[in-house]
Formats: sequence, structure tokens, C-alpha cells
Amino acid sequence: MKLLSFYPADWLDITQVIKAANHYECCACGRQCRRPGEFYLGWQYELTVAHYDNEYDAPAVFLVALCARCHLLHDAPFVWVARRRHCRQRQRQAGQLELQLAASVSIHV
Repeated sequence: MKLLSFYPADWLDITQVIKAANHYECCACGRQCRRPGEFYLGWQYELTVAHYDNEYDAPAVFLVALCARCHLLHDAPFVWVARRRHCRQRQRQAGQLELQLAASVSIHV
């Protein structure tokens, strides 16, 4: 897993404990998801563990078991913000100028 370097060394053990504690059910929609060793029914039945408050470096993080669909819906607003931030960074690196009109408004020229 490419992004596994961002997580603690025992992340896979932590996720298994959280999934088992929730009986392999999604905490958002209640969908019964696939347990280890069960037949693969599709990505909709994969249970994942999400950082519910999207805090990755906090001393205490709030983790929750979500099915793949609910995890995507949960992360959508945060992904959009990150995508916008990265787009602005790429524009600046390419030489894009910014006009600061107000404290919260910026126009790209």
C-alpha cells in the first residue's frame, strides 16, 4: 500500500480490531460487510477504517468503521479542499500570479 507510510507500523492490526469491534458493519449505514476469508462480493461490501475528524497527527484520533461507499462520501469535502490547494500550488510553481483583493478573496491572473 503506497500511503501506508503515513500510518503507524501497527495500522493493519488497529484496523482489524476496529472492524471486529463493530462486527464488520458500517457505522454510518449499518451495511453488513465482508469478513476476512469470505467471498468477495464487490467493493461496496469492503469495510474500511476512516479518520472521522480527518485529524491524522493529533495525539488522539477518532477512527470509525465505514463501508467503501460511506468512506468516499465522508472524504469527498476534504478531498475537494485538498485538490483545490494542490491545484493552486501547481499554478504558483508554474508562475501563475495572484492578486489579493481582500483577506478571503484571491483572483488568479
